[in-house]
Amino acid sequence: MISSNVSVFRFITGATSTFDPSVRNASVVLERDGEVLNQAAATDAMGDPLDAYRWLIAKARDVGYRVEPGMILLTGALGRVVEAAPGHYVARFDGLGVVEFSLE
Repeated sequence: MISSNVSVFRFITGATSTFDPSVRNASVVLERDGEVLNQAAATDAMGDPLDAYRWLIAKARDVGYRVEPGMILLTGALGRVVEAAPGHYVARFDGLGVVEFSLE
């Protein structure tokens, strides 16, 4: 899973992990300076994050894009768009870990 911000001007990845089917039931919480900005469920991505992944792969192939091992695929945001503002951010992904970053 990837935490992204600023309409994917840049993105931050967490630690690599093996696939666990329970990711379908994960929730995500994004905080800035301790204030919850966004909460979402993995099922917000087309009902199942794996369906979003399959859709993205199919679309990429349809337009002639070659998807290769090791590529990072962004299937979309979970929850609403959050305006980037200075502060310390923490994104918590159930069962997957935490990503932290700061904006100045």
